[in-house]
Amino acid sequence: MLLNLKVSKWFYIILIIFGTILLGTVILNHYFFRTFAFDYAAYNFAWYDFAHLHSSPCPIYWWPGDVSFIQDHFSLTLIILSPLYWLFSPIFGTYSLLIIQTGFVLWGAWGVYKLVKLKTQNELFSILALLLYFLTYGRYASLITDANLEIILSSLIPVFLYFFEKKQFTKATILFIFIIVGRENFSLWFIFIGLYLMLSHWKEPKMRKLSLVYIVSSIIYFIVLFKFLIPAVENPVRPFSLFNYSALGKNPYEALITLLTKPEKTFSLLFVNHLHDIQYNFVKIEFYFVYIFSGGILLFWRPKYLLLFIPVIAQKMYNDAPIRWSIESYYSIEIVTLLPIVVFLALNELKFPKFPENYQYRIKKYIGIAIIIAASLITIYKFDINHRTIKWYGVEKNKFYDSRMYSSSFDVKKVYKYLKLIPDTAKVSATGNITPHLAFRKKIYYFPRVDDADYLALLQNKIPYFQNQQQFADDINKYLFNPNWSIIIDDYPFILLKKQKNTYSDYRNYFCDCENLSQDSNYFLTGINKFEFGRLRSDNHAKSGKYSVRLNKNHSFGITIKIDSIIVGTHIQVSVWRYKQGGVLVASAENAKELYVSSGDAQEKTKTGWEKLVINLFINNEIKDHTLKFYVWKDSDSDDVVFFDDLRIMIR
Repeated sequence: MLLNLKVSKWFYIILIIFGTILLGTVILNHYFFRTFAFDYAAYNFAWYDFAHLHSSPCPIYWWPGDVSFIQDHFSLTLIILSPLYWLFSPIFGTYSLLIIQTGFVLWGAWGVYKLVKLKTQNELFSILALLLYFLTYGRYASLITDANLEIILSSLIPVFLYFFEKKQFTKATILFIFIIVGRENFSLWFIFIGLYLMLSHWKEPKMRKLSLVYIVSSIIYFIVLFKFLIPAVENPVRPFSLFNYSALGKNPYEALITLLTKPEKTFSLLFVNHLHDIQYNFVKIEFYFVYIFSGGILLFWRPKYLLLFIPVIAQKMYNDAPIRWSIESYYSIEIVTLLPIVVFLALNELKFPKFPENYQYRIKKYIGIAIIIAASLITIYKFDINHRTIKWYGVEKNKFYDSRMYSSSFDVKKVYKYLKLIPDTAKVSATGNITPHLAFRKKIYYFPRVDDADYLALLQNKIPYFQNQQQFADDINKYLFNPNWSIIIDDYPFILLKKQKNTYSDYRNYFCDCENLSQDSNYFLTGINKFEFGRLRSDNHAKSGKYSVRLNKNHSFGITIKIDSIIVGTHIQVSVWRYKQGGVLVASAENAKELYVSSGDAQEKTKTGWEKLVINLFINNEIKDHTLKFYVWKDSDSDDVVFFDDLRIMIR
């Protein structure tokens, strides 16, 4: 039985089990191309850059101006950890930071176990606290973000507290410095941590004074950071923005006045949706539900521990971004890390006067076990996307007992083989899930940012979150059909292009200039290709040659062709020239529900009045009969007359 074994054995067993789960999860995510450009590629690039004694603009960012990692977040963490690049990267490559971060998380687990054991002298409580550290939902939600400063630094808070309580003040102070220089908000949090420690050790002069030193140092650093350090590195094109609390006021001063003079509003904002989108009405309530029933309910009996959470909760709930209110991503990681400690310290302090002394421990033991069971059930429940208020993330990145985590929809081994064709010194633009794998280089761009890249490495089934499918197809086809780029690999869903001269000879080309007719005049002829509606040929206007197609109220369709062998992974670029507005270019499946795209917006214009319409397509779903129809069309209810010429279809 658990209680009959030495705790040290259970500590290592639990650490190994959950360490394996956490490390295995992030490694699998990276292996199966589920890590993101934001933040993991940016972290990898910055770590590489710092290790080479640079602080270069981070090419992963597509924001205006050249923004370095430290201009996005004033953090010295990766700079301090940069020597580890030379130790880890030759062995673990781009997995290194994931491994290091997991090491910090496990160090935090050690701190939780040791601190609770030190403060309670209760072996069972220290083991239960360790389990709670690993079992709350936020631990797994944080894996969505791959690597993050908040995860690393929060993990050190239990270790810091343990060293402080053990009176190992040198170690505690080193960690204190490492933590507050790691991210902008930690100096603010440490004001409250220091206040908690000072009140808890009021009768111990040395600990009280050191706590005061931490408080004062945090305040000074916070002021220096925002008054001098951030302005010194700030990019004027993209100013540093920390104040996203419009419900409190337009600036920090107004927010402070609101907090001091409007307590009812300040309190209500902790719970209500202060935006105008009703889909976020219960996001804050969900957060409280998850963590109150994961042990936080005990803090109502020991409210002194709430002091530790004031800045964390305020930073979450007053923010303008609903994702920050939620249980998702890393936005609860401070709670996840600290809650196990205070829950079992509070439980240890509870008294049940009506029960004999020998029953006191038994009751506490059952409460502790119930908390672990409740936290586990809540985590399992929230793993289901249908049970979450914000449904932005699936389960394949963190639900470790789901088979979808252990597989991919494409052959990842082939993709790794293809990526080896890219020289280590080459400048690369890649889609978001590839960038983390190629970030150890001087130039790695997040496609569709290309700049001076020599290679494009694209996963076509991973559409960037900031684009829709049409925008993504537009950006890919811009290079796929560009004579200055040649295709090295085209193996769906992966494409590798290199900047070098190419021709269109590898593509299927269909072109109609309206010049030649079949004998019965029903078709336009270009080589072996036949286009319908030859009888609508007109010599009134022409983009090239002498003829075009004239559409009017009585004849609304023109220049039509059906093309077969359209399979998944096919790229298509269609263009036509239009004279006078009112008509559109169309690409459609026989069943328009499968695919229907039209374009009436001019991409180019000539001085003579001709406008170029363009459609870019990427086929990522099976189309019945593998056939598409391309044509020009005008509204038959309109009296407008429209001319079309030089329809071109390129298929790769």
